[in-house]
Amino acid sequence: MSNHIPVDHLSQKYQHKKIESFIDGKIRQESINPSQLVLIGDHMLENKLETRAKIAYEKALELEPANPTLLNKLAWLLLTSENIHLRDPRKALTLARTAITLRPQGYILDTLATAYWANNYLEEAFITETKAMRVDPAQRRYYRAQITRFQEQSYTESLTRDRDKYDKATPQDNAK
Repeated sequence: MSNHIPVDHLSQKYQHKKIESFIDGKIRQESINPSQLVLIGDHMLENKLETRAKIAYEKALELEPANPTLLNKLAWLLLTSENIHLRDPRKALTLARTAITLRPQGYILDTLATAYWANNYLEEAFITETKAMRVDPAQRRYYRAQITRFQEQSYTESLTRDRDKYDKATPQDNAK
């Protein structure tokens, strides 16, 4: 066994923490614009910092409440977060309904269908996902798989599976 210190790993971890600290400061700034907040939220989400991503998206939404992409991103996060404590299907449904009135595209219809499923509105979920297939035929296979998922498993069952997976992991942003 060697006494090798993982300098590269520690350096990357330090840089990541420094970036996180910088971004957290930016989120708290009043002069930041919604696009910057969305980019910050996306970065946080990519790094499994879902709580921070949610904060960034919510702040961006305060500044730009009629942004369909932002509404959809936040709705999707509230439906699919690995941290099940962040999930909020009712709020996600409201956000997705608003987003679809502003931009009726396949990916937003998919989010709306998932929100319907999460709120136990199965008929609406099937209808909406079918509509997504018509609007975005290139993603037909994915939308069909979603319909199958809605038929075979309830959202509550998926939460139980996800909760077990989440509890076994050590979440990076549980403290925030």
